[in-house]
Amino acid sequence: MTHYEALGPQHLAGETRVIREMLHGMLAGQQPPRVRAELFRLASQAAGLLGYMAVNASARFDVVDAYCTEAETLAREVGEVSMEMWASGTRSLGLYYHKRYLEADDAAAAGVALAPDNAQAIRLLSSTAAPVRWPASATAVGSSRPSGRPSSCPSGNPRSPTD
Repeated sequence: MTHYEALGPQHLAGETRVIREMLHGMLAGQQPPRVRAELFRLASQAAGLLGYMAVNASARFDVVDAYCTEAETLAREVGEVSMEMWASGTRSLGLYYHKRYLEADDAAAAGVALAPDNAQAIRLLSSTAAPVRWPASATAVGSSRPSGRPSSCPSGNPRSPTD
């Protein structure tokens, strides 16, 4: 993510795809369980980053969704809930930018449901498009939104769970 902010998706997507392919190649082999778990984690992060790059490069949503699904699946295999949630947030952002607001909200809510107390939950809650998903504990008395919160505002700059 450090180089991403300076160079953007157009310069780093090719390199990230090569890394992803290398990791998948390694996963085809046999490794001790700890090494295999680390490869799953790294492959999940590479897929998640490619999903994020796809969002920022205005790619078709099916491209974003494919990378996010891959990231979630790999993360789930090794119990990386934060990465699963991060991929849900990236999917939500992609849906939002494709003007699929209710689906974006559902994707964010699905991510929060994985672990409501996880640090990634605030990112997901801040990117939600519809106010009905805010937990009751986060709203001001008599309001459907947390106090001081704008009506709809995706974060626009999601951070990796490893940042």
